[in-house]
Amino acid sequence: MFNDIHKGWFRFAVLIVPLALSPALMAGSLHGLQAIKLLSPQVGFAANSDDLFWTTDAGNTWERKTPPTKDREAIEDVYFLNASVGWVLLARGDENDLVQFDLASTADAGKTWHLSHVEILDGLADDFLGHGSIYFVDSVHGWLDLVINSSSAFRPGRMLYTEDGVRHRNFLY
Repeated sequence: MFNDIHKGWFRFAVLIVPLALSPALMAGSLHGLQAIKLLSPQVGFAANSDDLFWTTDAGNTWERKTPPTKDREAIEDVYFLNASVGWVLLARGDENDLVQFDLASTADAGKTWHLSHVEILDGLADDFLGHGSIYFVDSVHGWLDLVINSSSAFRPGRMLYTEDGVRHRNFLY
């Protein structure tokens, strides 16, 4: 029996039928979900690599809340502290084929966005694969975990930390 072998672990299934059938999510190019979360029983978000969608009625309707992006910029991860304050990690290749990251932040559930470039130390930009994740414990303290190129047997990354949340200029390596 599964629970006897793996104490403390339980099997469960997640069914996302309303989300999968949502016309807003199916419009345009859907490259798979990058992030999905319910922030309350009624409010939540879902994001693919192109767009961020927001619901306030438990997934019955979805509204695009995508931050402004640069050419060929993709959504890598989304994190919201609550129904208002959140961040979107964006990745793109620059003219030298180096990965660049931007961080969009909102304090009003995506009505307005503030876009900041994540400064990567010289000599490190060519190490990154273009994927990453974000996490914030409050509106000013957060982390970026950026994936570094490696063999398939490993998943190394570089962790960046900030103490100025909204400005995102002081990520420390």
